[in-house]
Amino acid sequence: MQMWMKGTATTPPLRDILPRSANGQIVFTSRNRKLAIKLASPEVLSIPDVDKDTASKMLETLLVQKGLLRDDLLTLAFLEQLDFFPLAIAQAADYINENDIELSDYLFIFKEKEATAIELMSEEFDSEGNQNPVITTWLISFQQIQELNRLATDYLSFISCISPKDIPQSILPPAPSAKKHADALGLLNAYSFISLHACNSSFSLHRLVHLAVQNWLRKAGFLSLWVQKTMQRLDDIFPSTDPENRALWRSNLPHTLFLQESGEFQKIRHDYGDFIIRHPDSLTSLSILGSLLLYQGKSQEAEALIRKALQKREKVLGLEHPHALRSTYDLALVLQGQGKAKEAEAINQRVLDWREKTLGPDHADTLACWPVLCYQGKYEDAETMLGQALELSKKVLGLEHPQTLTNADNLGLVLHYQGKYLETEAINQQALEGYKTFLVPEHPDTLTSMRNLAYALKGLRKDQDALALMAKCFQLRKKVLGPDHPHVKLCVEAIEKWLYGTSPSRVGVSLHLYTTTDRALSLNPPRKTTDQPRANVLWGAPSPESLLEYLFGDGTL
Repeated sequence: MQMWMKGTATTPPLRDILPRSANGQIVFTSRNRKLAIKLASPEVLSIPDVDKDTASKMLETLLVQKGLLRDDLLTLAFLEQLDFFPLAIAQAADYINENDIELSDYLFIFKEKEATAIELMSEEFDSEGNQNPVITTWLISFQQIQELNRLATDYLSFISCISPKDIPQSILPPAPSAKKHADALGLLNAYSFISLHACNSSFSLHRLVHLAVQNWLRKAGFLSLWVQKTMQRLDDIFPSTDPENRALWRSNLPHTLFLQESGEFQKIRHDYGDFIIRHPDSLTSLSILGSLLLYQGKSQEAEALIRKALQKREKVLGLEHPHALRSTYDLALVLQGQGKAKEAEAINQRVLDWREKTLGPDHADTLACWPVLCYQGKYEDAETMLGQALELSKKVLGLEHPQTLTNADNLGLVLHYQGKYLETEAINQQALEGYKTFLVPEHPDTLTSMRNLAYALKGLRKDQDALALMAKCFQLRKKVLGPDHPHVKLCVEAIEKWLYGTSPSRVGVSLHLYTTTDRALSLNPPRKTTDQPRANVLWGAPSPESLLEYLFGDGTL
């Protein structure tokens, strides 16, 4: 860019000596969009990414044996593996032609291991005068970025160590200024290395570029350094398990897991022995990851991580250390969710005994063990314990703190177990209003409170109100947590039971409720008289038939 735009003390910029005439045009091609705009603006034509159909036609043209494309699914998998990148497709086709192999053979070689994929993309090939392999082409661009913008180079190195998809800008290393941050990302986007998403809050890195950057760093001897830098950055920014951080969990978790599963990370762990995993900060991160997986409904994965954190914490910190007890308590939550009630009860009882011994009976962590008493049917004792926890959190944290609201909601649950439905309704209603005010209506804790209130209404035989509230909870949970989350299934099961009891002829309702998306329940009160029948499903007094009609279009399944 210096040569074209500024020149030197002895030579003018090349832009100034280009011939200009009405009888002809000069066509520039460049991977650097910024340079193209400076040289030819506004006459700049961007070449978009190749779509599936174009890539398929290109591959068919390049292959000698057209019959290799007989399997559409295999062809699509082949092109997806190459990221629909034209130069990579040309190189792969050349390799297949020379070696007379099937698409499936190439895919097997490519997927075998990272080094093999790099070797394939480093193959020399000659396609219409282009002798540069894919890796060499990108290497030239990497070197140009190094010369132009150091921060862009750092960003590229960092994101090569995490998942290439859906990268939040907030996860990147801090920039000296907002302008330098924008310039760095703009340069990477100009070279088509990244694709900015809507609102520019996140972006993705092309998968083959991700692989090529890792290879570039490895050959330069910097990959291990950047893996360690990335580990430190993720450890610094990874949120705690506070409820208000759940949006950050969802965006950061895939990248943390990707890094931990990478070969270079495993190599560092092996080289440094058990030091990394034994460090208190690493143990905290491991425990948080387990809690996040549990929140996402991935019970088996959560159990594995939490057991690992527990084992290490007991070894490093001791059996009765508060952090070790926290991991033990988390394990009990996982087991309870898996239906292993007796095992969970035994673990929780051990935690309660230890906490009473080491922290005292009035400590917040001790009071958090109220589920142990519920497992044992000691609901009155659990009510007393939760009442103490509620008063303590009101005093220390305030009425509006999420933990205070959670304690109130849990107290309502224990009251429900005892059949004290009027008290349950009052306290759950109060907790729900608090969540809506101090969190957001779609916050997972708000939705849990909504579900609890629905059960309280059902206990008071306010069947229609309970059904309406549970239907609203179902729709919101499905939106926030996704259709496959266990909490969504719990709502489905409740609605099914309340509508039809245990009638075997209605078993299919679960699936219909679960998959219905084109009839999402409206959360806005009706504005027109004609809206009233449907609006009654949520805001009036719905019958089972009207709810079914709203959800499925008629009263039958």
